[in-house]
Amino acid sequence: MPVMPMLRLPPATLGRTLAVQQQVQSRLRGGGEHSAEVLLEVDSKRLQMALLTMGQIIVRLNWDGQRLIEERSAWAPAALSVDRILSDLQFALWPLTAVQAALSLPWAAEGTSTERLLRYGIRPVMYLRTLSAEIIEIDNVLQGYTLTIRTLSELAPT
Repeated sequence: MPVMPMLRLPPATLGRTLAVQQQVQSRLRGGGEHSAEVLLEVDSKRLQMALLTMGQIIVRLNWDGQRLIEERSAWAPAALSVDRILSDLQFALWPLTAVQAALSLPWAAEGTSTERLLRYGIRPVMYLRTLSAEIIEIDNVLQGYTLTIRTLSELAPT
């Protein structure tokens, strides 16, 4: 089984500033569902994200394009991968051309303004669908989970 690539795109390649509050719901194929709130802020120099459950920050990450700094609460699940969170965020939000440029063969990404596909050779491994202006769904077939990302509000950048 191939190992999923981890995107590490510089914040500036997003091409805009972003400050949002989101609700993320994850579903595992074998069962299990989790919901969390995400506060996400991106400018040309950094990406900052806080993941909250029950009003408590469980993970905070800061990515400046060179270093990924992670702060975890003592009760954050060990299986929670900050690397995977950053990569999924970038796959969903960054321009497709930036994602494509970061991949090396046999990995490839293709898509439209409302759908994306990550392939390993000819094998589809991850789908992204934009269901509305506020809702994105990511189906990671390879790793067996689905994320529904709902933007709740735009925030004032700090």
